[in-house]
Amino acid sequence: MKPHNPCKICIVRAACQIPHKPRYILDRPECFEYEVHKVKNQMYNRDRCWPLLYHHEVDDQWLNTGKMFDEQLRLDDDTFVDIVFYYHFKNKNYRNLHLYKEALSCILANLTVCRKEYVPLSKPQVKYHKNKYKWFKDIITNNILEELVRAGFCLHWKGYSGVRNKRSAKYSFRYNFIKRKFNVKIVKTDTLIRMKKRLRKKKGETKAKQICVEPPKNKQYYSMYEDVKTINDLLETATVKFICDFTKYNNPKYQDSLNDLVRAGYLFKNGTEYEINKYNLSVFRSFNRNEYRFGGRFYTQVFGQIPKKIRPTITINGEDTIELDYASHHIRMLYNYLDLDFNGEAYVYVKSDTVNKDKRAIIKYLSLIAINAQTRKGAVYETRKKMKDDSKIGKFNGSIPSYKTIEYLYDNFLNYHKAISKYVCADVGIKLQYQDSCIMNDILLELKRQNIIGLPFHDSIRVQKKHADVLYQLMIDKYYEKMKHHYPIIE
Repeated sequence: MKPHNPCKICIVRAACQIPHKPRYILDRPECFEYEVHKVKNQMYNRDRCWPLLYHHEVDDQWLNTGKMFDEQLRLDDDTFVDIVFYYHFKNKNYRNLHLYKEALSCILANLTVCRKEYVPLSKPQVKYHKNKYKWFKDIITNNILEELVRAGFCLHWKGYSGVRNKRSAKYSFRYNFIKRKFNVKIVKTDTLIRMKKRLRKKKGETKAKQICVEPPKNKQYYSMYEDVKTINDLLETATVKFICDFTKYNNPKYQDSLNDLVRAGYLFKNGTEYEINKYNLSVFRSFNRNEYRFGGRFYTQVFGQIPKKIRPTITINGEDTIELDYASHHIRMLYNYLDLDFNGEAYVYVKSDTVNKDKRAIIKYLSLIAINAQTRKGAVYETRKKMKDDSKIGKFNGSIPSYKTIEYLYDNFLNYHKAISKYVCADVGIKLQYQDSCIMNDILLELKRQNIIGLPFHDSIRVQKKHADVLYQLMIDKYYEKMKHHYPIIE
């Protein structure tokens, strides 16, 4: 209830409210009752409009915090979800309206969790994100949140993006819903095999976008599904931790990315030590272009987002680990596919040549992108763009070359690898990803049979140091079986 203003009754004290005039000019004594009313009125307005802010001193600090969106949460009260959907969404002319009820339950569950933790909900930026479900698109999220704000269920604070600082949009339940005792459940969705469909490139776009679709359920699907499920049964029993001391790394991006994972519940923080949530250690395979012969690499929700410099500190069940990967994987696979041996340096010059060290880093970027590109122009453009992006987060420390320099190095790369030059810029990289994902699948299954925990990341695997010899031999044997009896080089 709004507090009563005593100054409206007393004509003398009403002079305290004369606008545009300071109180000392009025030559009147201090009004104690008005001061009490002013404080009560401020508390009332803050509880009415900012219901969770009585736990925080400054409003801006509260808005700068926030919990990230968790797509695995659902509201336990299905009746309430049905009522909200019936009155606010059933008669709307939205496309794919049958997908809105599950998304509505997910958004209400996230608002409930934020209410219990006294933090706002940060609006998810998930447009065409590869790790999200098919219903969870940006337009569906916007429509639901706008309707909830319009209906009076939650409050909305607009975000902003500036040169120095940014802030995402925030949402929170209104005061009337704080007293409701909703329960939240975690749903382990069936997304071990994911599929992406490529959209047509529009004018002005440099890269075609991809959206998640339902994978076709055939024999190949069920076979891969059982393999991934078998691998996850062992991974979810592991305890994976790592240490990150931000004083050693002069890169604020590390701290931002890890703090986002902590707020999302993917990591648990204890000082400088982080532990990965066991539920988020599970892997999945992601295919491209709506076909099983393109892509298929293994991904996790967390492991791939840990910076490369921090990965050596990872421990599995309290023991130190080591990471082994295939050297020059796709270039060597192309040679072996043509039944040719290649044991030299893949990036033009020998590693002992320290004078051309910066050029080797550029050629490595160029070669990995050119194999996956479709045209020479696209390869040169994407190479420079990738180096620019990596230089911002500290992954690339050299000077960014011009387009002419990259084109010159591209020609030298083709001359050096004449045997496979016809496969460069021929869009074969996505097919090679399927081949290396099949090799990785066989390695992880064999590790599961030997009860060895392996954390995959593209063409590398991290295991406990005591199992390094077993992993080394497995990587050689599985590659030898798939690639026409040729041997790889493992680093």
